[in-house]
Amino acid sequence: MKSTAVDHAVARFTEPMNTPAEKVTAANTYIAAIKASINWALPTAADLQAAVGFWITETANIAAGATLIASLEKKLAAARTAQLASLRRWGQRKTGVLNALDVLCDGSKDMMTTFGVGIAEAAAHVAAVVPVDLKSTKSMKSGIAGITWLGSPVNPTGFMVQHATSTTDPTTYSAPIPCPRRSFELPGQTPAATIYFRVAAQDSSLPAGQTAWTAWVAAVVSL
Repeated sequence: MKSTAVDHAVARFTEPMNTPAEKVTAANTYIAAIKASINWALPTAADLQAAVGFWITETANIAAGATLIASLEKKLAAARTAQLASLRRWGQRKTGVLNALDVLCDGSKDMMTTFGVGIAEAAAHVAAVVPVDLKSTKSMKSGIAGITWLGSPVNPTGFMVQHATSTTDPTTYSAPIPCPRRSFELPGQTPAATIYFRVAAQDSSLPAGQTAWTAWVAAVVSL
């Protein structure tokens, strides 16, 4: 007995419809194709015609919304650029007002306070203290001996580092090395050798121009 093919199809949309732009493009393509069908005007197609009409409305809404969003984003970008310029100029104008007040008042605290502004008081100098927690560090590169430490945060002039191969032999002491950071690495050393380090904080207000040295700390040169 010969089988009879069943005519049964289910509608599908195959165009990409992920972004708003893709939705509008695909909808317009399908709507045009649907309305071009010879079956579009059939009396039984009334539900399809109504559904397409609703789709046309929302497609137009998405297109109009995308246009509006693009316009607003362009205006927002321009507003942000203008705001940044205004913020820069505001800082300059603020500085200009402070400078004008300084010139007008010529250092008079009594006159300055009549304008309702604060007075910058000179901060007392806080002497640097001997660095603490000096310890060795390990490096991933061969031939480097390193140390790190904690120092007074009010010390803006940095530190002095000294290294030696023997703490009991001053002839092995290096010249003091300026260091702006709270860490130091000495390259070009023999792997597995021991190098000794000590650190002092610089401070021009102190008699020697720096604090006392820390105790020596041993650091093993990286392999």
